[in-house]
Order: sequence, then C-alpha cells, then structure tokens
Amino acid sequence: MCGKIWLISEPGVGTTVFFALTFPKAPKDVTVESMQITAKDPDPMAIWEPNVNANGAPTTPLSNFNELSLVPRNELRICIAEDNPVNQKIAVSFVKKLGFNSEAYSDGKQAVDALRLRSKEGRHFHLVLMDVQMPVLDGYEATRTIRKDEDPAVKGVLIIAMTASAIRGDREKCLEAGMNNYLAKPVRAAVLKAMLEEYLSQPPKTIPRLQEAANDLAKKIVEEVQQNMNSQEVEVNRTTPSPSRDSEISVTPRNEHISQDHFATLNDQPSQHEQPPDKQR
Repeated sequence: MCGKIWLISEPGVGTTVFFALTFPKAPKDVTVESMQITAKDPDPMAIWEPNVNANGAPTTPLSNFNELSLVPRNELRICIAEDNPVNQKIAVSFVKKLGFNSEAYSDGKQAVDALRLRSKEGRHFHLVLMDVQMPVLDGYEATRTIRKDEDPAVKGVLIIAMTASAIRGDREKCLEAGMNNYLAKPVRAAVLKAMLEEYLSQPPKTIPRLQEAANDLAKKIVEEVQQNMNSQEVEVNRTTPSPSRDSEISVTPRNEHISQDHFATLNDQPSQHEQPPDKQR
C-alpha cells in the first residue's frame, strides 16, 4: 500500500507505533447509501458443517434455510443473546427497524432454552446474534450446546457471534465452537444490516441515513435508561430515613454506569481489529 510505519521507544516508558497511509478520495457523487456492503464467501477457517446424508444433502434445518427467501421479512425471527441491558434494548430496536422480529435473553442458557421452547411451539428462530461474554453460559458453550441438540431446528440455527475482540485466536475460537460467522464490536450498522439480510436471504431494505438513524436510536435508549435510573435513585432517597432533619434529598449521578461501549453495537466507527465479514453456511 506504499505506506510508512515507524516506532519511537523510551526505556522504562514504552513504545509508540506510528503509521501513515494514503488513500484516494471518494468521488463526490458517492453516498453512504450507495455503498454496497455484503458478506463474502464461506470462511475457510470455519470447521462446523451441518450433518449430511449419503447424497451429501444436509439433514439439519440448513436445508430449510436455503428457502428463507420465500419467508416474508416480518416473519423471520432473530434470537438476541446479550447480557448488557442497554445493548439488548438497542439490538432489539435496530432489528425491528430492519423489519425482523426478535426476542432478547440475558445469558446463554436462557437463549438455548428459548430456542428449544420456540421450536416446540412451531415458531423456531432463524438466526441467533450471540454475545460471547455472558454469565451462566457464555456464547461459546451456548453454541456448542446448540450444535449438539437433538432438535434439527435448534441444531441448525444460524449463529453470528458478537465479540469485542477480533484477534486471530478469538476468531478461530468462535468458528470452532460452531458459529457461522462473527462481528467485531463496535459493529457498524451497515455491516450488521448487510450480514443479516444476506444470511436470511432477504433483499436489501433501503433505510435513508442508516448510521445516523442507528446513532439516534442508541442515543434515545441511553437517555431513557439514564432517566429511569435517576428516577429510581430519587425514589430511593425519598423513602430512606434521613440521618437528621437538616438532610436534603440528593440524587446520586448514575451516568457513570452507562458508557459509550454500551451502544458500541451500532457505533459508526469500525473497530481497529475489524475484519470484513465472511459468509459461512
């Protein structure tokens, strides 16, 4: 790429790495909406494959997923496994904005149980957005459990990991656990939209100013959570006996519990480790 990279080191302090790259400017008539972001061919590192019969045909519901293009967009169901309540609200709202149905669960065990229950009810999920770090059962173990399930509609569900780390070892770990693909946080709205639409065999849905809309949605949810937390804090302070008559009602700021990372799922800046999405069926 004809760039430059150099280091400046100071004993006892550390090393600073610099690099410089030159890129051509985009044409003036190019807009974000006109950029096509798609998932690519199967990831050669993914080792999980559906069971096949003697003729090589899959015996899991992945054979049904080939017909997902025939399923109306508003009937496709996405399971969201995410333990952070703010991220969870944002993911549900964004998926709804894309025209899909979703249900959210706070840990891997809840997600696995939900997959099994909905399958028995005849309303199986078509895809799982699986956070990697969760309590009770993390994303890796939840995926391994799903891939061993006897119910074909559970075992063959598409699983996309959402991980804050995308170094090679973690990437391999996601794929070896049985996930079809992964997204490195912070995930850009356009990348998530493209991956969901391609995996679910849906034509692209035009959403003007997608990233701006996603950022506004995230900001609104975070503000609502902050207001609710502050309201709860006021109520607690009002009902708590004061140590003295001169004490006043105080509101403890709770904003420190809500950081930018909570809505990184829809952040418009790519992660420094972000890898282009590769499609694996």
